Amino acid sequence: MFTGDPHYNVTDQGLPRVVTRTTDPTVNDDISQGFKPLRSKIYNTVNGKSWLLVDGTVGVAVWEQTNLEPDDLASVAVSGDYNDLINTPNLASVAVSGDYNDLINTPNLATVATSGDYNDLIGTPALADVATSGLLKDLTDLSATAQAPGSGQDGYALVWDNGSSEYTLSNIGGDVTKVGTPVNNQLGIWTGDGTLEGVSDLTFDGTSLYVDNGAVYARNANDFNSGYAILGSFSGSGLTFGLQNSTATDQGVISVENITDSGTTPVLIFETGSTVATRPLMAGYNNGTKHFEVDASGNWEIQNDLAVLGDSTFTGGATFGSGTSGSLITNISNETISDGEFRRFIVYGTHNSNSRRGDIGVHTHASITNACSYIFLQAEDGQGYYKWVGNSGNYRISTSSSNIGTTSGTVIGTQTSDIRLKNVDKKFKGYGLNEALKLADQQIRFFFNYDKEQRHHLGFSAQAVKEIIPEAVYNTHDEKDGIKDVLAMYSTELIPVAFSAIKESHEQNQSEIEVLRNRVKELEEEIKLLKAA
Repeated sequence: MFTGDPHYNVTDQGLPRVVTRTTDPTVNDDISQGFKPLRSKIYNTVNGKSWLLVDGTVGVAVWEQTNLEPDDLASVAVSGDYNDLINTPNLASVAVSGDYNDLINTPNLATVATSGDYNDLIGTPALADVATSGLLKDLTDLSATAQAPGSGQDGYALVWDNGSSEYTLSNIGGDVTKVGTPVNNQLGIWTGDGTLEGVSDLTFDGTSLYVDNGAVYARNANDFNSGYAILGSFSGSGLTFGLQNSTATDQGVISVENITDSGTTPVLIFETGSTVATRPLMAGYNNGTKHFEVDASGNWEIQNDLAVLGDSTFTGGATFGSGTSGSLITNISNETISDGEFRRFIVYGTHNSNSRRGDIGVHTHASITNACSYIFLQAEDGQGYYKWVGNSGNYRISTSSSNIGTTSGTVIGTQTSDIRLKNVDKKFKGYGLNEALKLADQQIRFFFNYDKEQRHHLGFSAQAVKEIIPEAVYNTHDEKDGIKDVLAMYSTELIPVAFSAIKESHEQNQSEIEVLRNRVKELEEEIKLLKAA
C-alpha cells in the first residue's frame, strides 16, 4: 500500500504518480525521465496492464506488472461527485439554475414575446372586414355588374369568371314564379320559363320521401365516375338495398324479403365482386372490437360466445366460445359426398403456440362401399388418431384416415404386439410359478362400492398385484368416489406369467415323473431277481 496523496502525487520532474499511456514501459523509462522507484506507475489503457518501477537505473530500468491500488485512484473515481474534481471551471449562475433571469446581456423582449397576443403586435396591417367576417357581402372593389342583386333581379346570381378573375351577375334561369302545386304529393321542378315539371315517381307526403321504379344515388363529390350509389328497389314482396361503384365490380347487397313470401329467395344476401375476393364478406364490430367475421369463402370466425337456439338446424340451447362451458349440437345437411371427402365438425385450440384439433364427422373413400362416421382425437404430442366402429361392432383406432370403415387399424381392447415396435429387455428373467402362487393367495371376491346391485366379481387388488408384478399396475391419476390416484391394471400383463408358471410346473412334474419311472424300473429288476432265486 502506498502513502501520500493518492489523487495527484507529482514527482520532482512534474510527472504524476500514475502515468496513463498506450504502451508498456521499457528499460528507458528510468529516473532520468522523472520516474521514481517504488512510487511511479504506468497504466496501459490499451491492454489494461499496470506497471510499478522497481529499479530506476538509467537505461536499465526494471518495471514489474501490478494492479492499480484503490489509493492510486482520484476521489472522483469512486464518488462520482463533481465536487471531487479539481481544476474545475467557474460556472455562471445560469449553468446551475437554468433560469432565464440568471442570464446576462439578455435582449429587451417585445411584449408579444411573452404574451403571445396578436393585439400586442405593432405595425400590423389594417384588415378588411371580410378578413374577419368571411362574408361575401363584405368584399369590396367588385365590378358594378357584380354587386349583390337588387329588386327586380330574380334569377340572377354571382358567378366567378376565371377569365376576368372577378364575380359577375349572370341570369341562371329567368324569373322563378310558383305556378301551382304538384298533384298526389309529387315533387315538382320549376323551370326558368315558369312551367312546372312534375315527377310522378318521386313523392313527398310531408314526412317520408318515396322513390318508385328507381334509385337514390349518393355520388363522390370529388370523382363522380368512381362514386358510390345507394340503391333501393322493390321486387315483388321484397326490398333490396345496395352499394356499388360506377363499374359495379365492388358491391354489397342486403336483400330483405317479405317473410310471408313462399319463394326461395334468401331473406338476407351479402355478395362481393371479384375485386374484393380477399376481403371479409361480413364482419361485426362493437366499439372497435371485432366480434365475428365471414370471409369471402364463407368461413365463419367467432371471437366471443355464440348462443344457438333450437331450430331446424341447431337443436337445444347451447353456447360456445372463450370462457364458456356447454355443448353445441348441430346437424350438417345430408348431401352426397365423394370418395376422399369429409363432412365434419372441427374444434381447434392453441396453447404454447401448438394447435390441436378434435372433430366428429363422416368420411368415405375408395376402400369402403358406404360412408362411415368417425371421431378424430389429437394427442398432447400432436399425434392424431381416428376411431370408428367396424361392421362387426369392433371399435377400432388408426393414425390414417384411409383405414376408416375398414378392418384395418387396431381393435380397441387389444394391444399392438408387433416385435418391431418393442424394445426388448434381454436381462429380464421373467416371472414364473413362484409369482403365480403368490398371486393365487391374493385372489378375492368382491363388489364395487358404487354398484347398487352389489354384483360379485373375482379378481385381485391392484395394490396386491403391484407388490408382486409391478409392471401390470399403473396410476390413472383420476379421482373416483372421493378417492384420488385410483390404480388400474393391464390384465393382459398377467398372461405371460400364467404361461411361465404352467411351463415351470410342467417341468417340475416331468422331473418327478422321470424319478418315479426310474424307481419303478429298479423295483421291477429287484422283483425279477427275487423270482429267479
